[in-house]
Amino acid sequence: RCLRILPIAALVDGAILCIHGGIGDCIDTLDDLRNIPKPIQVVGEITASTTHRDRIVLHALWSDPTENDQILGVHPSPRGKNTCRFGPDRVYEFNQRNGLKLIIRAHECVQHGYEHFAGGQLLTVFSATNYCNEHNNDGAMIILIRDEDTGEVKEHAQVIKSGSVDTSHGWNNRQFRAPSPLRRLEAAIPQRSEAAQKEAQRTIEFRGGSWTFGANSAQLYQQQLAANKK
Repeated sequence: RCLRILPIAALVDGAILCIHGGIGDCIDTLDDLRNIPKPIQVVGEITASTTHRDRIVLHALWSDPTENDQILGVHPSPRGKNTCRFGPDRVYEFNQRNGLKLIIRAHECVQHGYEHFAGGQLLTVFSATNYCNEHNNDGAMIILIRDEDTGEVKEHAQVIKSGSVDTSHGWNNRQFRAPSPLRRLEAAIPQRSEAAQKEAQRTIEFRGGSWTFGANSAQLYQQQLAANKK
């Protein structure tokens, strides 16, 4: 009962959204999360009769980013019918609409304990080292510190190296399901010729860096690219 009345997300300094899963395909504003009534009801999976509010809850809890920054849009999730995967275009659009600089989320085991996505606008953090005695992964915590000079809140990762803590007796070998797979960004990047890659890529400048997308980038990115050239 306690879990059903806890906040489903947190907003830090009006600029950093902390959430377990992600924004899925239907969370467009912070008010979508604020307006979820308590106690929160969590349905099993998404069907034709699932309400918009129930979809928001499921996606906030269980959605994941796509495999890498080149995979845009929304895609089915290998985890099942209760969620989806969302691309970097969704992250960029959501952050821009809501005045955010970063989404911090969990829900996926990552090799080094933390991992950036969407050109640095989304950060996955996973604190369990050597997850289920299978992945030999590091764990991490994200510490938010306000810069004394600029007043801006910045994120810093505190990494717990795999092997530094004995986890050999910490996992139940008879779990009701297999452990979540390790997130691997490189696996889904297709091999293409150099000419094809140059033709398909577009670069958008933001936050002091560059972000490369496929030729089917959403209209939002084309508008941003045009603005950068002015």
